[in-house]
Amino acid sequence: MLFLRSLENSCVMLWLLVLVLPGVACSALTQNLLQPDNDHRDGAVAVTTRPHIYYCRSPNMEVFTCWWHPLDNNSESDDNITYSLTYSLEKGPRRECPDYVTGGPNSCHFDSGHTSIWTTYCMNVMARTSHGVFSSKDHCLEVADIVETEAPVNLTYTLLNETEEEAGRTAMVSWVYPNPSHIQYGWIILVFELQYRRIAEPNNWKVKGLLREPCLELLDLPVGEYIVRVRCRSRNNGLWSKWSTPVLLCVPVKSTPGAVAVTTRPHIYYCRSPNMEVFTCWWHPLDNNSESDDNITYSLTYSLEKGPRRECPDYVTGGPNSCHFDSGHTSIWTIYCMNVMARTSHGVFSSKDHCLDVADIVETEAPVNLTYTLLNETEEEAGRTAMVSWVYPNPSHIQYGWITLVFELQYRRITEPNNWKVKGLLREPCLELLDLPVGEYIVRVRCRSRNNGLWSKWSTPVLLCVPVKSTPDKLLALLLVTGVGVMLLLVIGFGIILQGKR
Repeated sequence: MLFLRSLENSCVMLWLLVLVLPGVACSALTQNLLQPDNDHRDGAVAVTTRPHIYYCRSPNMEVFTCWWHPLDNNSESDDNITYSLTYSLEKGPRRECPDYVTGGPNSCHFDSGHTSIWTTYCMNVMARTSHGVFSSKDHCLEVADIVETEAPVNLTYTLLNETEEEAGRTAMVSWVYPNPSHIQYGWIILVFELQYRRIAEPNNWKVKGLLREPCLELLDLPVGEYIVRVRCRSRNNGLWSKWSTPVLLCVPVKSTPGAVAVTTRPHIYYCRSPNMEVFTCWWHPLDNNSESDDNITYSLTYSLEKGPRRECPDYVTGGPNSCHFDSGHTSIWTIYCMNVMARTSHGVFSSKDHCLDVADIVETEAPVNLTYTLLNETEEEAGRTAMVSWVYPNPSHIQYGWITLVFELQYRRITEPNNWKVKGLLREPCLELLDLPVGEYIVRVRCRSRNNGLWSKWSTPVLLCVPVKSTPDKLLALLLVTGVGVMLLLVIGFGIILQGKR
């Protein structure tokens, strides 16, 4: 009997805890959601009983925008709730928000006519419902303190010092600020921070900053793959921008396939046409260590369809040991046969004949500006879809219709270096990658003429990041279930102890 009474008391206590615990859990969760973090600007909707101004930003100290979390009121339609933001300058009279449209839903935009720097703005948001008026706390700021610049774009690199003596390679990394108009009047002077790491060392970022110029040399990089990213801010005040789209920097193992060959006569090793309208051929020079290069002269002659021999029209445009054929000397679907002669004090040395059709040596430029956008942020999706896009760098090469481009896209997880997934032949300079699981991927793309020709070099790879989804509802459910389970065990155990004492 006593045990049953104790158990009855325990059940009553458990029922009261079940009623109280959701409120406690919700309150704790709300405090957690409202804590500022690195992605405060994305502002997930907080569980709150009144509006809350959570983020204000000025890109250039000339305009700014503030956003608020709306009222959480499940008993009333959003259509029946109206919001208004009012503000004062230096404790002056209240004024209403000048623009509720430009910044999107639940925002107030202040244009240059309503923006004063080094002046304190105090503002709040009021939500009017059929149940009453709910007001946010006052949110005070100076525009100079909320300057947050745009993220840098067009992050690229060039490898330097290809000499054999170098212990490592130097990479010249450069980037662009996307809105020069933001800094043209001198209110903002940008400084940059660059970070890079090896792919295999995810937490070992090396930091270079504060940088005044939009470029930096990374010295003596050992062979390997690196992830590079950059951000910026106003030199005097303000917040760091978001990170740029990361770029994959590859330092390859040194090889010498294109080095000057050891040969006793010249050798035409490479011919290329970027657009079927011009082309260039290069040769390896004569290997003759007993004679100075100044005493060796080279000439290239060619014939069309076994016609008369003609000399190279241009030895300059393609660089040393080359012959360039401009549009006036280029014919498609015609066989060129050419050779190179080296004249020295010891005699004349001739290369083998090299024959080609211009249509067979078309090698387009590598695509540029490879970027991506993550789509489908709904909770139901098993993975994320990424829209990847790119640009062909020389539209003039394809404007006359001689070349119709096709693309090949490859991507892989960072942790799977030999597991490239291939998408091609693609007609459009974009592709949706569907249902990508959480993780980091390397993406690259190349192109060629649809009907013939060689693949271009690969584009600069881009790092595609699929982040873990935040699931506050699931967290709340986990808190409730865990809390109820723990309290149930405590109550039953307390009842058993009391029963034992009686």
